[in-house]
Amino acid sequence: MSRTGDLDRKRASQKKIWMWNYIKDHIMDLFRSHPGVRGQIGVMEDRVSHGVLTPGEAADLLLRDFMKD
Repeated sequence: MSRTGDLDRKRASQKKIWMWNYIKDHIMDLFRSHPGVRGQIGVMEDRVSHGVLTPGEAADLLLRDFMKD
C-alpha cells in the first residue's frame, strides 16, 4: 500500500474525517450545554416520542433557541 501511495491517500482521508468528527462532537457539546437548549432537550424528546412534534419541528425549535444568543 505504501509503494502505491494508497496508504498516504487513506491516511489523508481519515484525517479529514477525524477533523469533521471533532467539529461535530464539539458543536454537539456546545449545543447540549447551551442555557437556552439544555432545559428543553428532554421536553422536545418527549414531544417527539409522543407524536406531538415531528423530529424536524423539535430540531428547528431547539436550533432557534441555540441561535438566539
